[in-house]
Amino acid sequence: MKAVAIDRFGPPSVLTPHRLPVPKPGSHEVVIELDTVGVGSWDASIRDGSWRKPGRPHFPLVPGTDGAGTVIAKGPRVRRFKLGDRVYAYEFGNRQGGFYAEFAVADADHVGHVPKTLSLAEAGAVATTGLTALQGITALRLHRGETLLIFGASGAVGTMAVQLSARLGVRVIATASGAAAQRLVRALGANTVVDARSAALAEQLRRAAPSGIDAVLALGGGEELEQCLDLVRTGGRVFIQTA
Repeated sequence: MKAVAIDRFGPPSVLTPHRLPVPKPGSHEVVIELDTVGVGSWDASIRDGSWRKPGRPHFPLVPGTDGAGTVIAKGPRVRRFKLGDRVYAYEFGNRQGGFYAEFAVADADHVGHVPKTLSLAEAGAVATTGLTALQGITALRLHRGETLLIFGASGAVGTMAVQLSARLGVRVIATASGAAAQRLVRALGANTVVDARSAALAEQLRRAAPSGIDAVLALGGGEELEQCLDLVRTGGRVFIQTA
């Protein structure tokens, strides 16, 4: 199969085309013929070696942590999927490589059926970012009617978090810089959008949440975040999400 892989850790130039064997499934794995592959900021950490599994790395190493496509093979213990199913999946540090390839293997527990409302192109981009957003939303134990501030809402994880929170009936205040980013998060369900770089940030938040903020999902940091945290009410919750 064709793949993009690295033979050593380093800068983007170490990513080069390779011809590699198609991976074979373990007893609880599926092989996916990939249609779309996600690209995340964490992929750079895998490529330069700053994030790696314990032990000696095995080269060539194929990066890529998620994608979508069609099941073409499966192990004998896999029951939830059949050949031809449209699926999306995530996998970190698989022994047979990642998703920057024509085919990838993933543990069946890390694979899901693509909803009929999503194309493979859409599904291929949401597995890791969606799960990351869901992790933060779940940790905050949000309740309908509460006010949530999503700090850094216009990025990949933030846009997913806005949509998940809106579906829960939470009142979402989002930070986003620039007109295009602000329009995006509003369209995704944010009730109020503020610019974290504005000198009037604290005042805008006080007007948006006069009774205080119940929870904060922080996808960034800095002095601007510190201003936001000052407005969290007593008993409120904060979850700082790192890549």
